[in-house]
Amino acid sequence: MKAAYLFLIAIALCGCKTAERGVVVDEKRTYANQGEYANRLAEQYFSQDLETKKYQKFNGSILKDSLSEYKVVYFDSLRIILDIEDEVYQRVFTEGIINPKHLYHSQSMQICCFEELIHLNKNGNHRRFRLWVFEKGIANPFEYLIELANGKATSQTTLSEFLNKAEVTHISEPTVIL
Repeated sequence: MKAAYLFLIAIALCGCKTAERGVVVDEKRTYANQGEYANRLAEQYFSQDLETKKYQKFNGSILKDSLSEYKVVYFDSLRIILDIEDEVYQRVFTEGIINPKHLYHSQSMQICCFEELIHLNKNGNHRRFRLWVFEKGIANPFEYLIELANGKATSQTTLSEFLNKAEVTHISEPTVIL
């Protein structure tokens, strides 16, 4: 019986040693803040070979509620609160470039923290963005990474001009922000 235990211990130790040899240790890196870390994750995400497809623009009725204290946009019956200060960024939604039905949604959502990831824009005809979506009844927001393309744009094209002919070519799966 002792021999069987010793044999099992020997196998376990050999298995642990071989498992240790196969482990690749990641280089430990520190980040100055959460934003720097989030940018690194976005960089890693977009460095993958991503599936590119053309998402259809929203072709329904888009109404802006000017009476509300918030910037509220209705996509048919879907209500979006835009917590985006920059009016050029708002155009991505108010002109239906991003169809909110391509995002996880309930009948009401709030979109904020929309930003262009300038450091990830390698050429002028593709631009990448990050945004957060708050859903009613869910405590934490979802983060999406989005790529817009405009085949006629160059690196000198302003964002406003870029959006005139932009189309969505990639939307990431949502990640929960903790």
